[in-house]
Amino acid sequence: MPALRETFELRHFLAAALLLIASLPAILTIGWGGAADDTVVTVVALLLLNASAWIFDQAQWAAEPRRQMLLTLGFGVLAVATAPAVPYGLLVPVLFAAVLEFKRGWGAASALMLGAGVAYAALGVDPVGSYPYMIGMAWPVIGANVMRRIALAGTGHGPMTVLGRGRW
Repeated sequence: MPALRETFELRHFLAAALLLIASLPAILTIGWGGAADDTVVTVVALLLLNASAWIFDQAQWAAEPRRQMLLTLGFGVLAVATAPAVPYGLLVPVLFAAVLEFKRGWGAASALMLGAGVAYAALGVDPVGSYPYMIGMAWPVIGANVMRRIALAGTGHGPMTVLGRGRW
């Protein structure tokens, strides 16, 4: 049975580091203000955020590329549908993605980030305006991925195992 330290690879620690780096402008804005107001800084942070989510979900993209693209399109449509109710409307895609990520291991973090990013770009939302929402959506879903790995540690099951008895 794999121990907890064996469920995380070096790439997962790299992904966590990228997530922290991508979150720095938001953290700096709280203390000093204006750190996330620069378009170049937020675009780089959003790229790092997407890279982090993709690294966590890399195995799912390799195993099920069609499902991942359908998830990406679905989350893009869901982000467009809930965009008028921002920030509370974002709870719907985040909760849906977190459940899919934790219970099913479907790689929903990268699908949510890519789908929502494309949807916001299509709506004409500038990166500075979408950055706080993308950060707010990324943390719970990537956290669900980490919690799933912790829940499966020591069970002998791989990260793509469905948790529970197949129920939601």
